[in-house]
Amino acid sequence: MNSQFSPRIFFTAFMAFFSKFASLPFLYLITYLADILIIALASFYFTNKIFKSNLTAILTTILILYGQKITLGGNDLVGRDLDPSRPAFALVIAAFVLLTSGRYIPAAILFSVSSYLHPLIGIEAPFVFYFSLILTILLKNYKKSRHISFKNIIAVVKSGLLFLSLSGISIYSYAYAYLSKQPRITGDELFTVVSRVVAPFHYTPSTWSPVGYIKFGLFSLIFAAFFYYTSKNLSGFLRSYIGNIITTIIFLCYLGFFFTDIYHFYPVMVAQFFRLTVILYWLFAIIVYGGSFYLGIHYSKKIPLTIFLPLLPFFLANIDALMNPTKSILLYIFLSLLISVILASSKTAVKLSLVFLTVVTLAIPYRHYRFQFSSLYPFETPETKLALWVKNNTDPDSIFLTPPGFIRFRLISERAIVVDRLVTPFSEAGIYQWMERIKDVSGLTDFKTEDINEQLINDGFGKLDLKRLEYLNNKYALDFVVVEKAKQLPLEQIFTDSYFRIYRI
Repeated sequence: MNSQFSPRIFFTAFMAFFSKFASLPFLYLITYLADILIIALASFYFTNKIFKSNLTAILTTILILYGQKITLGGNDLVGRDLDPSRPAFALVIAAFVLLTSGRYIPAAILFSVSSYLHPLIGIEAPFVFYFSLILTILLKNYKKSRHISFKNIIAVVKSGLLFLSLSGISIYSYAYAYLSKQPRITGDELFTVVSRVVAPFHYTPSTWSPVGYIKFGLFSLIFAAFFYYTSKNLSGFLRSYIGNIITTIIFLCYLGFFFTDIYHFYPVMVAQFFRLTVILYWLFAIIVYGGSFYLGIHYSKKIPLTIFLPLLPFFLANIDALMNPTKSILLYIFLSLLISVILASSKTAVKLSLVFLTVVTLAIPYRHYRFQFSSLYPFETPETKLALWVKNNTDPDSIFLTPPGFIRFRLISERAIVVDRLVTPFSEAGIYQWMERIKDVSGLTDFKTEDINEQLINDGFGKLDLKRLEYLNNKYALDFVVVEKAKQLPLEQIFTDSYFRIYRI
């Protein structure tokens, strides 16, 4: 159902093609390392461009790589896994850094590559950067001389046209897939499926935790303060350019909120403008983290209290860990205080040793978890434990009926399932079939699609009985059904634990 187009199809094709020449795990590792390297280089170079300090740039880059994200909509720049959105973000921020240096052609090439890794990010982010750059040139030129010089604008437009030409296949594929309407599913149904059932944590701002908004709001205010006090390190042009980027992204986010939660308009909702808060976080982190280190290092002797400024990025980068302190977190706090004292030293050797100490410190509370390849996920859960048993004890051709919330079972067990709540096709025809299966397994066939939500789906599956199971078996040719431990059916039980039962159909 996803064979024609999806935002991941080019990335999948890339991995599939090169896996012919190297093992897939090795290819995955190399791609992941390249992604991290691009983020690190872009962060280091841009921080150094602003603060002219290698130490500040190194510490800021480390925190961006290892610290906690502060974004909206469940999006991230760096993670333990690799999906197409992360390398796409890495390339667009690297292209942005090139734009700030006037290297328009390489920037266009990186932007175009990002559009194939993830068409949404690879199209939206370049639009923001190009639009903001042209706006900055127009405003600065007019303010300075009361007339507009088109020399720089023409160079930017040429870069933009090169980007569009190189990204033509990606843009065409995305537009064609979107315009290929299917008559069986209405706009309201499509909107409900994507924003209310599949991934409200990505699409629907009104469902997100207030804590996330508070953290992002506070981080924005801290950024505003540091942006003001470190503005002397920025050229007037770069300061305006960053300001225009932030304003454009915030406007798009408000637009996304309005057309998702107030007035339902599918094209804007599916654009997921809140993804762009990843770019805001990256810019905010560079100014806040870099500004804290820079001011603490350079002004601690003149203003003694600035010795404690470098504490700020350490705490911001590990908010959740510090809210639940353990022995290791207390050690982390102690080391952070020690780092602040060391930062006052002017000896280069001591400052370089600080870099190593910082990496060790950040490794304690966050990011580093043991990865269990046997379960494909870092932590064993009742679902992954059951899936592994299924993989080792059932026929590979078996078809399972599982709870809709089982989003890992299919991958770990390597068995076919009827449907799960999260993984949906990207074509409208596929979404129609997916929704039909969701209604079947949850007993919601008489419900309108726009009235269905995650709670109804889970509750409906919990009421599974023999009559509905017979209907599902006739339709999907089931072999086994997985239910919670409390649910007992008059069928042959082949597995049970503290959480689930498996019955043979």
